[in-house]
Amino acid sequence: MLKIGVRLPRQFEDSGDYLADARAMESAGADSLWLDDEGYDPWLLLAGMATVTSRIRLIVPISSAERRDPENLGSPASPRARPASMRFSSSRGAHSAA
Repeated sequence: MLKIGVRLPRQFEDSGDYLADARAMESAGADSLWLDDEGYDPWLLLAGMATVTSRIRLIVPISSAERRDPENLGSPASPRARPASMRFSSSRGAHSAA
């Protein structure tokens, strides 16, 4: 089975349009949304996208700056820090595939 992932920028002008795009990608059948590794806070973007989608997998890259600080990585990515139903994944680079 072919799985489709869509890469979204972490910079945008209108948050409503951005979230509408996330919802549209899910409706179109995409399996995952990947965030670029530059731009706005990825955790806030993931929270917004999680509120307007229901099944699509949400993936955020771990930048080299975040990898150097274990406290940055551990808190939001920890299984205890997120609900079990959250569709969250992380990747070690923007170009890696899950």
